[in-house]
Amino acid sequence: MPRLKYASILRVLVLVGLLCIWIQIMLAASSSGLDRDGEDMMNINETSEQVLALVPQELHKYLLVHPKNVTGNSTERAGPKNITSIRRAIERSNDAQTIYNEDIFGPVQNDTVIIAIQAYYAI
Repeated sequence: MPRLKYASILRVLVLVGLLCIWIQIMLAASSSGLDRDGEDMMNINETSEQVLALVPQELHKYLLVHPKNVTGNSTERAGPKNITSIRRAIERSNDAQTIYNEDIFGPVQNDTVIIAIQAYYAI
């Protein structure tokens, strides 16, 4: 009797393995279109205009592909080394009150929620 039990377990495991291999092959074959850029996908897709027609005008900015953010291209790339020049640079940035990505997310109002992210990387 144990031989029949192990044979049925082995048969189930082989079938599950074959199913997993088949799913992997099908996913690999269907993901070839995912390697393209988002802008290329929007240009290739013939129904993108139809989709944009269904969405309100205020939400189009979230659906369109925007160029990469270039806010990291600062002229002060080397950066100040001492604390006084760091504070001076921070005050200068705060006085400028520059709003990045305003073209994507819209103008800032008095009741707008703002999330500030500080990124630090060591050289």
